[in-house]
This record gives sequence, structure tokens and C-alpha cells, in this order.
Amino acid sequence: MRRKPKAGSAGLREALVDVAQILGTESGADLYAFLVTRLARRLDAENVLLFDITERQDELRVLAASGPGAIAPGARLNQSDLKGLFAVRGYLGIPLAEAAGRPLGMLAIAWREAPADIRIAESLARLVAARASAEIERRRLESTVRKLAALPVADPHPVLEFSGDGVLRFHNDAAIRLARSLGKDDPIYILPRDTTGLVKTCLATGRNGLIVDSIDGDRTIVWSFVPIVRSDAVFARAFELSLFLNLHEELKGRGGRARSPGPSGELKTPGRAVKSPIESGRVH
Repeated sequence: MRRKPKAGSAGLREALVDVAQILGTESGADLYAFLVTRLARRLDAENVLLFDITERQDELRVLAASGPGAIAPGARLNQSDLKGLFAVRGYLGIPLAEAAGRPLGMLAIAWREAPADIRIAESLARLVAARASAEIERRRLESTVRKLAALPVADPHPVLEFSGDGVLRFHNDAAIRLARSLGKDDPIYILPRDTTGLVKTCLATGRNGLIVDSIDGDRTIVWSFVPIVRSDAVFARAFELSLFLNLHEELKGRGGRARSPGPSGELKTPGRAVKSPIESGRVH
């Protein structure tokens, strides 16, 4: 039996309690189901459905549903399927979006009889939509972080992670091996000059950074810095080109063009001199 909305101060207090519980609910596996069930009860709605947009972008996935004949969570629908879901006289659709504005999904509410004041219903629905959006974004970010955390461990190349203020807070075993091959015990001692400044620049601009570093004249390391702006972090990968460059020079020598050492920090190649950005101060 459907309940009738309460009038007066008692109804207002109950509505405020619902709002507080909706906004204060902790994250968890049942959060989506709690949100749609509570919203359906408060708005006396026939159906409430919560969707997110899948990787295909033209497909919706049901996160939770409430009402007669509710669709099972996990079901996937095309946007054109929504028209036939509800045989109703009242409908309200609230888009879900992440903090940066990118669409995340939709909250759909349907009534057999249109509510007396759609503005009140919309206000509460937008609160639920905001809470659901935050949870979707949080779960996606956690998934991304887990994937990023797993990749560096198995990466054969040195991988390092910096906080937004340039502090080194993670490095994999390959970074330790590179440091030891250069006579250092810790990867922090083989970082390019002004790594902190580069990390901050990458985060401020959202653009990758690249440094070619010449060490002791016979080791060449290429450092690639990739900002993860949302996480206030920068990942760096190091690739050693020494073997490649040595082979290149050896092949040139066999062809009759020997390597010509130039001034400190320079390597002569036909037509132009290449200087390490760490020496010249250039950052690409």
C-alpha cells in the first residue's frame, strides 16, 4: 500500500531526515539501492531508476531501480529504450555529471499521477543526483588508481610517482636497478635537475613533460612526465637510450663517419648539435 505524504511540521521533519541521510550516507555496495528506494518513498514515485553511461557512450547501465517490474541492476539499455519504460503521467529526468561537467548518467523518476509540486520533487531529486554522481566518480577514480598502481610494479622500465608539490612517493624495482647502475642507492639521486619545478608545471598546464638527460657523458636517460591532474600526481618513466645511441654511433663508424665529440654536454651529429636539456636548461 502506497503511503500518503505527511503534512505540516512532522512531514517537514521527516523530509529533512531523509535529506540528511541521503547526503550523509557512507559509500558502500548498497548505496545506489538505498538512494533510489529512499527517493521513491519520499516522492511517492512509481519508479526510480539510476543509470550510468558505459564506455560505449551510447549505452546506459542500470545501477539501481525501484518500483513494480524494476529492471535488474547491471542491465544495459540504449537511450532509445527509455521511451518505452514508463507508462506514466509524470516524469522527471536529472542528468548526472562529474565535477568537471562531463556526463556520467541519469536519474529517472516516474509517477502514475503527476506530483502536486514538481519543484519540490526536482529539488530533492537533484540532491540525490549529486550524491550519486559523487559516488560514481569516486568509484571510477578508485578503479583508475588501482590500475595505475598495478602497472608500475610490473613495468620493466623505471616508474616513479610524485605528489603535486614534487615529493617522490613511489618508485618500482626497475628504478632502484637504474639508480644502482649509476652508483646511487636511491632513485631520488638520479632525477633530472629541477624535477620539482617540472612536476608543478605539468600539473598546472595538464601537459606532459620530456627531458633528455646526459649523465657522465656516456649514459643517456629520457624522462617522460605524465600528470594526473585529478589525483594531484605526476608519473614519470625513464628510458635509457645509451645502448641505442652507442649502436648508432658504431654503425656510423662502420660507414666511415666517426663520432666527433664536441664541447661538454654536446654530441655532434651531421647537420646539427644536440645538447642535453639538463645542461641547456630547455624542457620540452
